[in-house]
Amino acid sequence: MKKFKLTTQINLIFTLVTVLIGLIFIFILEYSYQKERESININQLSRYFEEVFNGYKAGEFPSNNKKYHDKFNGHIIWERKSNGIIEFDLANIYPQNENNAENLVREIREKTPNLTLNHYFGKLRHEGREISYFVSTNSLKATDPIDFMVIAFTDNSYILSMENMSNTIVRIVFIILIIIGNLIILMWSRALADRITKLESQIKNLDDNNYSKEILITGNDEITDLARTVDNMRKTIKNNETTKQEMIHNVSHDFKTPIAVIKSYAEAISDGISDPNEAEVIIKQADALTLKVQQLLELNKLAYLESSDNFEEIKIKDVIINVVNNHKYQSNVKVFMDLDDSTLLGLKENFYVIFSNILENGFRYAKTKIVVTLKNKTISFYNDGEHIDQKYIDEGFKPYEKGDKGQFGLGMSIVQKTAEHFNLRLKVDNIDQGVIFILEPKQQKD
Repeated sequence: MKKFKLTTQINLIFTLVTVLIGLIFIFILEYSYQKERESININQLSRYFEEVFNGYKAGEFPSNNKKYHDKFNGHIIWERKSNGIIEFDLANIYPQNENNAENLVREIREKTPNLTLNHYFGKLRHEGREISYFVSTNSLKATDPIDFMVIAFTDNSYILSMENMSNTIVRIVFIILIIIGNLIILMWSRALADRITKLESQIKNLDDNNYSKEILITGNDEITDLARTVDNMRKTIKNNETTKQEMIHNVSHDFKTPIAVIKSYAEAISDGISDPNEAEVIIKQADALTLKVQQLLELNKLAYLESSDNFEEIKIKDVIINVVNNHKYQSNVKVFMDLDDSTLLGLKENFYVIFSNILENGFRYAKTKIVVTLKNKTISFYNDGEHIDQKYIDEGFKPYEKGDKGQFGLGMSIVQKTAEHFNLRLKVDNIDQGVIFILEPKQQKD
């Protein structure tokens, strides 16, 4: 099925809604006006009746002039002394003949319950028509003979003429509203579609301009909000691309040196220039490469961390003691611990990675001691080393961001990303005579 353009969809929806609302409005309007039109019809008949009655009293009947002719109203004047009808005008309601007039008089006399009233208003159905009429006689009581009857009557022709006129006006106004509304909607929808097309074009070209060109959509609506969101995504992608390129460059540089050392020592040993005991240098460089590869693998694994459905309550004290025991002989730095029995929700393996990276960082920079504290689910690692460059802290430990001593932040980036996965916040502060790393549940501060 061929897709409709957005402008076409909007115009179709607008037309459909307008037609439905218009039909409902017309129905309600017609229902409301029906009684009012009937009242207007009776009022105009009443005025016509007064004219005919006053004319009869003034002796203007019988008459051959058309002074009292009205296409919507008819009249009949009956006199007993004249033995019947002396004047009639059936308007456009019935054919103009005396039989029709006599039939109507006879039926009115039969349907009228009490002709002792001077004036009476009634309704009847005559020859398929709904007739409204006024009748006046000289009779004051039932025993008085009727000397004359003045009758004025009408059907629904006047109402229909009003309805036709109003319906014509309503139709014209309705059509004009649809045309004007569709023109306005068309212009608005085209402007809307142009903005969406422009946004689509800018998004398509993101990769071509290496995410460097800003996405600009003017306005103050949801499309503008979407454009801002996409532009924020563009900035994130651009920063990630930049970080990735820097990381590749730094990883290459970081691997290049130990590989060169390994190669040069291996060649020297092979050529008999170097003492075989210097193979220790090769082993150390290989260990360094192994550590870096492990860190890269750990960083990559963060994208595939298990769902929180598989998390379990981990006794943090046991993990910290295990990590400290595995690292305490790698330097002369003393480790002091003050640990309670707090537990955290997560995976033991990943907590081991977090604490190992923080401790390795501490052993690298500490002068004499590291203090590990666990209180009420908050873990702190203090070392008495030199302060960390504040810029490095503010930038959030970007992977392979070089620190002030030429070391790269891959380990701390692993710590931060893993902690976030377990709903933990990593804080790093330079304090007097050292640096402190704090891991704490986010909900404690939010």
